[in-house]
Amino acid sequence: RTVRSAHGVYLDFARLLGPGALRRTPPCYVGLVREPTKRLRSHYDYLHWGPRSPWARFWKGQDAGAPPFWDCVERRRQSGHREESRGGCLYWANAQLQYFCGVHRSCREGSEAALRRALAHARSAFAAVGVVEDLAGFLEVLERVLPGYFAGVAGTYARATIHARTTHHVAAEVVPPAARDFLRTDVLKWEYALYAAVERDFRRQQRACKLP
Repeated sequence: RTVRSAHGVYLDFARLLGPGALRRTPPCYVGLVREPTKRLRSHYDYLHWGPRSPWARFWKGQDAGAPPFWDCVERRRQSGHREESRGGCLYWANAQLQYFCGVHRSCREGSEAALRRALAHARSAFAAVGVVEDLAGFLEVLERVLPGYFAGVAGTYARATIHARTTHHVAAEVVPPAARDFLRTDVLKWEYALYAAVERDFRRQQRACKLP
């Protein structure tokens, strides 16, 4: 048995390689989603100020002089300009949606079609999809649905003294309401729909596993 952890979009091997291409049991996926604006902002902060490896800094150098996230979003809202480099504040928008959607051409941008495909994959190919905001609950579900891989993981996590590394700004930012709404109702509209649906499904799975 092999466990592979990586950042990469969902691959439907049977569709891509043809029926019978997999001689053994197809891969079993698990995944997490995070509140979309928090994920986008965290990714931006990590790119510019986070604790990154030498290789990561090589292919995308860190720019400590980059504008704060919300300043960048507000500029994009006002200008209507969304074309971004890898270090831009909107470049990684809808990355979670694309992750579950896969490699189909409809997955390249946030859309209703991408949402339908993403949810179909999450519900058919993933043993569990949780939310980062309830990581402890997700680990309990993994113990129930894949005990051969995850037995005891919830207790190990609960005993850990450090659960995450986070990137903090030195100064607090003022969040412009228009910029926040721009992300929620426009840029990340379909990813918010994905997040809401995944969370509902996750809560149902918790109840099915008889977890609080």
